[in-house]
Amino acid sequence: QLQQQQQQAGGAVLDVVVEGVADPDTGAPLLVVSLQDASERAAVECVLGRLAEGQLSMTVQMFPLHILAAMAGCAGGGGVAPSAMPSVQELARSHQDVTLLFMDIAGYTSMSKVLAAHQVMGYINDLFSLLDDLVEVHGVHKVE
Repeated sequence: QLQQQQQQAGGAVLDVVVEGVADPDTGAPLLVVSLQDASERAAVECVLGRLAEGQLSMTVQMFPLHILAAMAGCAGGGGVAPSAMPSVQELARSHQDVTLLFMDIAGYTSMSKVLAAHQVMGYINDLFSLLDDLVEVHGVHKVE
């Protein structure tokens, strides 16, 4: 039995199954080909994949990689029981020259009352884009 998923030029996704069988009357070998429209399932899988990628991206931004690796090793499928998770003391790291930035945008509330929503969002987007560029230039870890 051969199973394959094929995307057609029109965008439809088909599940194709080819199976060898014997003719019940003559015993001659035959191939049975069955096609099933899997477009809807493929679309749902695509959406779920994007959601999972988004969650992973957010998690990577929030936790250092060694924490994620420890968590992944204890997740289902990793074969490691949650009781085997390293203790907090084992996961703790010490870092030299750490800076934490807590930011308040002075005048934001009064500005948002006067300006149109798209202007406020443009300002915020510009500000955080600048900060993101600086984070990348300096190779620092950002937690939002």
